[in-house]
Amino acid sequence: DNRATYTPFTFDKLTSRMALQKQFNDNVMGYVSYSEGFNSGGVSAATIGATRTLFPYKPSTLKNTEIGMRSDLAGGKVRFNWTVFDTVWADLQAAGVVYDPVTGAQIPTLVTTNVGEAEAKGIEVELTFVPTDNILINVGAGLLDTAYTKIKPGTMTGHLPLTTGTEFAQAPDTSYTLGFQHTADLKGGASFITRL
Repeated sequence: DNRATYTPFTFDKLTSRMALQKQFNDNVMGYVSYSEGFNSGGVSAATIGATRTLFPYKPSTLKNTEIGMRSDLAGGKVRFNWTVFDTVWADLQAAGVVYDPVTGAQIPTLVTTNVGEAEAKGIEVELTFVPTDNILINVGAGLLDTAYTKIKPGTMTGHLPLTTGTEFAQAPDTSYTLGFQHTADLKGGASFITRL
């Protein structure tokens, strides 16, 4: 019998968002926000021997808190923004190790599973400067601290154990941006923009 068997899974989550904003003056605004996110659960299918086995995983949720400021200064020639944030994940989804439910032996392939809890916190700062109508300069910097705070035993990342000392992939501790833009006005009202 080559017919496939499908097992339906349903995931839903009520999430909330709250933001308080204070306009200090026409050019400076501050805010505090709290929001929740939701990544649906799913099913990993692994083949054990000749049998396809389904391993459901739970939804992943996150809670994010932010404090920030947005400002336009010097008659609109300077824009300065900053954000401080803290994000906490529960039931984080990643490739992990699962075990045969019958024999208890480790399955040789990694499958998506709930690996534990994690946190990311940091600060981002942006400065945009417009010294003339034709020149724009922007500078940005970010500091980021990530950590797995709870890990399910036996969880792997690639061929290495995932521990609370493992850093997030593709999440640098520091990041910087620097940009320069020049707008050359051409005859007939057109313009040519050069950006570095």
